[in-house]
Amino acid sequence: MREEVLRMERVTYREQGVTLLENFSMTIWKGEIPGLVPVNHFGLSALVRLLRQNLPLHYGYVYYKERLVNDWRLPCPAMNRISVIQNKSCLAEGLTVADNIFVLRPGFKKRLMQPRILNEQLQPFLEDIGVDIQADAYIEDLTIFERFAVELLKAVVAGNHLVVLEDVSTFISAEELGRLRAILRHYADQGMSFLYIAAHFEEARQVCGRTALMLNGQITKCFRASDKAPDTFYMHCTEDFDRHVREQMESREKPEEKQIVFEAEDLGFRVARGECLVIQDLDNCMIQELIPVLSGETRQRSRQILINGTPFTGKHDRRMAIIQELPTRSMLFPNMSYLDNLCFTLDHRIRGVWGSGHIKKVSAGSTQSLWGRMCLICRWRN
Repeated sequence: MREEVLRMERVTYREQGVTLLENFSMTIWKGEIPGLVPVNHFGLSALVRLLRQNLPLHYGYVYYKERLVNDWRLPCPAMNRISVIQNKSCLAEGLTVADNIFVLRPGFKKRLMQPRILNEQLQPFLEDIGVDIQADAYIEDLTIFERFAVELLKAVVAGNHLVVLEDVSTFISAEELGRLRAILRHYADQGMSFLYIAAHFEEARQVCGRTALMLNGQITKCFRASDKAPDTFYMHCTEDFDRHVREQMESREKPEEKQIVFEAEDLGFRVARGECLVIQDLDNCMIQELIPVLSGETRQRSRQILINGTPFTGKHDRRMAIIQELPTRSMLFPNMSYLDNLCFTLDHRIRGVWGSGHIKKVSAGSTQSLWGRMCLICRWRN
C-alpha cells in the first residue's frame, strides 16, 4: 500500500483579500516525483509558502505524513519538514559545506565541533550521488549546480521527506540538469518525494511520472508520463497572453529598421530603436558571461559592442543601464528617499541636480505628475 507524504484537500488561501489558491487539491506519494507547470505563476509563491509553513487557511486541510498539520478551523503556524530549492540559495555563505549540512540542521545540539569528523561523515553522502565537492569548501566558491547538490544533501541529512524544486532548469546547463535528474531518481528510489515545478510541460514529463497544470491558483488538468498532450494544450494555456501581446504590438509604432541603437557583432544580434529583444539562453552559459560585459565589470575581449554606432566604453558609459535581479533589493538604497534614489546618478545630465534643493523640488513635481498619469493609465486599462 502506497504511503502518503503530502495531501492538500480543497485548500483556499487568501492574502489581503485576494484569493491566491482556490479549491486547490494535490497529493504526493512516497518515492514519487510529480511535476507542476504553472501557466501564469498566479498563486505559486503562496503555494510554496504554505508547504513550508502552516499559514491560516480560508478553507481546506493539509496533511503531511498522513497527519493533519493545517486546518481552516484551528490553524497552527508551525513549520513543516519540507525543503525548497530555488534560485535564491538558503545556504549560509562564510561557512563550509559540512557546516551547512550538519551544523545548521534542526536538532543539532553539539557545542564543540570537530571539522575532521564532519568531513568524514559527509563523504559517504557525496559518494552516494557521485558529486565531487570538498567538504571544507566554502559556499561562495561553489557553482550553482554544486549549491543545488548541497541543498539537496542538507534535506537528506535533516530527514525531510519532501523537497520542492522550483525552476531549477533556468539556472543550470542541460548537462547539469541531467545529472540533477539522476540524483532525484536515486533518492526517489530510497523513498524521498519531490515536487518538480517547471515552466515547460515537456521538461517536467522527462523526469516526472505525472504532471499537473496550475492556472490561476487551481489545478486544472493532470497528465501521466505516457499521456500525449493535446494539440490545443499550449493554445489554451497562452491564449490570453498571446492576445494581449498582439494587441500591444499592433498599437505601437514599428521600430525603424535602419536606426540600430545596440549591436553585438560577435554574437550576431542587434536591437533597433523602439524594439524589445528577448534572449533565451538554453544552456545558461552565455548570459553569465554577457551580463558582466554589459555592466562594465569585465573587459570585452574580442566581443565588439556598439551603441548608436560607437563602441561601448565600459563601466562609466552611461548610455547603457543594467537592471539586476531583484532590483528593489540590489539597486535601491533603503535609507534614502525615492527622490534621492532617482537623482543621485543624474549629474551627467543635469549638473548639480542632487545637491540643489530647488532642482530637486521641481523634479519631485514632475515625478509626481508622471506617476499620476501612470496610475490613470493603469485604471483605464483595468
